[in-house]
Amino acid sequence: MQRLHLNSTLAASEYPKPAQYYVCDECGRDVTKHLHIPHAHARRPFGAGRYVCICGATYPSGAAEWDDRSKWEQRRWLREIGLGLVLLAVVLNIAMLAYLGFHRHPFVVEAILVIMFLPCCLILVLSLALVAEVFGIAASIWRTRITAKISRKRLP
Repeated sequence: MQRLHLNSTLAASEYPKPAQYYVCDECGRDVTKHLHIPHAHARRPFGAGRYVCICGATYPSGAAEWDDRSKWEQRRWLREIGLGLVLLAVVLNIAMLAYLGFHRHPFVVEAILVIMFLPCCLILVLSLALVAEVFGIAASIWRTRITAKISRKRLP
């Protein structure tokens, strides 16, 4: 079995070999925070696919923009965001029904609310986390499509 040398420092050109720190091959700067270390069962974060050091050296960053992802991966993101929206709607409907029912049958509704409080909180947190990914996708589209159009228009 291979040992992980996580207390080591590697050149950034050796990324994604596991290391605690990565330094630029040219200037020796610490570029660890710009490289997205892959984790098991985690998706690639949104961002530029390459990191350009101050000295001009470029390295793969481990991130990917929305347009760089496959159609399958884009559909998967959109399905999960849709699921988050549906779960959020369910929790909001339950809260609204509890509010309306509380004025008619307060004791029954209180018992139902106590039973459903923890599952609804869990669903709410998970759905908000999924819906928050919309901002990451929007920022990626902004960087790749809209900013690129603006920069092309500025060229003489």
